[in-house]
Amino acid sequence: QMEEAINTQDAETLRKAAHRQKGASGAIRAEQLRALCELLEHQSKTSDLASCKHTFKLLMKAYARLKTRIGY
Repeated sequence: QMEEAINTQDAETLRKAAHRQKGASGAIRAEQLRALCELLEHQSKTSDLASCKHTFKLLMKAYARLKTRIGY
């Protein structure tokens, strides 16, 4: 949902998705993911979609590393 929101430049949908993911990441103590989601949420509030694209790429890399660590 976040990637689609970035591609369609839908800052509000991106903000909501980042907020949800921030909460989920915090619940499992995935601090790097939580921090990136928080940054993405802030960037989407200011409609800084160019920065959102960069942050989303970082988020996906962090997610891939987490999946590897937990064997998913």
